[in-house]
Amino acid sequence: MAIIFTPAYPAAWLLFGMLFGLAAAYFLGAPWSKTATAVIYTVPLVWVALVARYRPETLGRVNRIDILFAVFILVILTSLAVLQGGWEVTWKLLSYMPFMMLAPYVCGRFMRAADIDLFSRITLIAGTIMLPLLLVDRYRSAGREMVRWPFFGQDHGALLVGALLATALIALCVRALACRNSSERNNRLNQLVHYGLIGVITVFLVWVTARGWLLAGFLGVMVVCWGARDRAIVVRGGLLTMVVGIAALSLVGLPYLDPLFGNLYSMPLESPTTKAAGRGDAGQPLSMPLELPTIKDTQRDETRQSISMPSELPAIKYAELDKARQPILGEASCQPIIEGVNSIAIRLLLYREAIAMFLENPVFGVGSARFGEHSCVGVGLKSFPHSTVLQGFAELGVAGGSLLVGLMILATVSLTRRVIYGGATLNPATDLFALALLVTFFVTDQIYGNYFMSVGTWLMLGMVAGMEAEDKDRGTQNV
Repeated sequence: MAIIFTPAYPAAWLLFGMLFGLAAAYFLGAPWSKTATAVIYTVPLVWVALVARYRPETLGRVNRIDILFAVFILVILTSLAVLQGGWEVTWKLLSYMPFMMLAPYVCGRFMRAADIDLFSRITLIAGTIMLPLLLVDRYRSAGREMVRWPFFGQDHGALLVGALLATALIALCVRALACRNSSERNNRLNQLVHYGLIGVITVFLVWVTARGWLLAGFLGVMVVCWGARDRAIVVRGGLLTMVVGIAALSLVGLPYLDPLFGNLYSMPLESPTTKAAGRGDAGQPLSMPLELPTIKDTQRDETRQSISMPSELPAIKYAELDKARQPILGEASCQPIIEGVNSIAIRLLLYREAIAMFLENPVFGVGSARFGEHSCVGVGLKSFPHSTVLQGFAELGVAGGSLLVGLMILATVSLTRRVIYGGATLNPATDLFALALLVTFFVTDQIYGNYFMSVGTWLMLGMVAGMEAEDKDRGTQNV
């Protein structure tokens, strides 16, 4: 029974449980509901509570990462209480905090070397299982004309898939470089399997067109190849070259195999709906690309219900903005939102707006969850600048933004030192996996992120805090 109380299982559930839940509902033809979302996130919360009861000693002493995280939560709560406008959005985001901020951090805080290694293996198994499911979904849904493929009937399904594949790719690269006795027959076979899966997952990561996760996954692989200093540079360089080469060939070849992927090369682009309707009827803005499915399978369309997860692009329409609150950069700046066809241009606009909000309110910010009130995207749960750092400075001012940046710097430096000099785990592969994953999640947070929903980053920060506690405990025992 003890193995059930390892935090590795709820950690994997927090990151990938939603994806497999959506896949199961999709293949069974069952509609997805908000109740299902609540259940998906309640299970790991209860699980973490059981782990806390079974393994209280692993919490160790409070350290600097714990303190900074607690202060950051306090800053958010204070901002929500003092500077909040609409309570509907406030209460919704407050309901996210126990599930998407506190539970991941505490779960990571309980993890030790053996738990991290188990989490890595779970990720590999989950990523391998996901590959045939993606093929089945693609085969059963042939004929859709979409800018991004709605895996398992969800507009942002590709982003959830990308998170799993990028994490699995990093875990595979760590294991491939950890096989030291390559002269033995079994290890040669293991390496062959590892490198083969690395190639397959790289192709799939390109195929799902989650460009942010593709970029972050590459950076994670680079960190792995840099940090595996016990391996020859030829081996590390060869692995990195292999991943980049396969990705490059996939990017060149996939559009010719299927016209769907040619859309990657034609941004900004117009959807069939856009071309037919021009700029919209009666001056109404066009819907975002992720909201323009031309799904011919009616049964599949019924399962495309929204869930409480961040989508890649703001879904609120410019015409629905509160006219009493003008965008901070002026209405003329909202053209990318109005056109809604170029995700890069939209993000640049959101980043510029966040910077302008900080410069106008550098001390306290505009208030937590109030970015949309001063942005072209308007008020709503999807109104955030898609960068946790910029969101922190824009909404929470210099204190909140600095705390978030400080947490990331502290965790990165701590893990980097462990990779270079060794830590209490005395397991370089575990430390390297954690560092690469932290970098990957942080990078994607600057493309998709909202600090209320950055489950992966809070999990990793808790994990680093647990590692520091383990280092102190080991040092105390040695004394």
